[in-house]
Amino acid sequence: MINHFYRPGSVDEALSLHSRGGVFLAGGTEINRGRKGDGSLPGIPDRGGEIDAIYLADLGLSGIRKEGGAFFIGACTSLQDIADSPELPAWIRTAAGFIPSRNIRNMATIGGNIGAGRWNSVILPGLLAAGGVLHMAGGKTLAPGSYLESPSEAGLILEIELPDFPGVCRTLKEARSHLAVPVVTAGVYLEIADGKVSKVRIGAGCGCTGSLPGRLTGLEDKLTGEPLPQREALINLIKNEVNPSSDPQGSAEYRKQVNGVKIADLLIECREALV
Repeated sequence: MINHFYRPGSVDEALSLHSRGGVFLAGGTEINRGRKGDGSLPGIPDRGGEIDAIYLADLGLSGIRKEGGAFFIGACTSLQDIADSPELPAWIRTAAGFIPSRNIRNMATIGGNIGAGRWNSVILPGLLAAGGVLHMAGGKTLAPGSYLESPSEAGLILEIELPDFPGVCRTLKEARSHLAVPVVTAGVYLEIADGKVSKVRIGAGCGCTGSLPGRLTGLEDKLTGEPLPQREALINLIKNEVNPSSDPQGSAEYRKQVNGVKIADLLIECREALV
């Protein structure tokens, strides 16, 4: 339950409230995510299930701009605005559209989606693959993976930067229906030089790298410097690198197979786009 609802007039005021145990609130779709078994939030003082909400919508943290080839997205920009933007790279517009409800997309923000750290996030795998950078209050910058390790200590996300790279980035979601919990969320970034993989980043969610989305760095190392393997060999490589567990969506072996097939096809799609 929300005990106090604050509308700070500045980022500094928001940070001060956060230091006293408040919880950042942007769109409002994820504030209860991450609760522990006793109903409290990790890193937040236990107040019998009550929280102090710090509303961020008045701080001017929304909007999309381009500088020097890179895109900067304000943390409070809605996922619907991202999906509708004709300027942004196709991968992130596609990823934002993976959330099936337009009502939720109109409420949810990209900063809130990152901060929630959902194991099946449709945004984070693509952001990890694309080499995204988080610009934090206080002037520091973080890679998304570093932020996810300790979000409460990292502070407040102000902007997300999508750097300008010469390769191709794609993202995917695989689910039994558009409303079902996904069994695959992934993002791939690929560069090819002289027929060989010169740069690759692969982000995966849905339990493939543990409880949080992460990079498949072992697979990236195996692919770099070599021609992209044929499809079946690539599927087997990916299956050996992902480690999902069984859940109501399917057995661990099924989830390995689906992730292997879908991520392999995404890598091949990126390679074909570079030819």
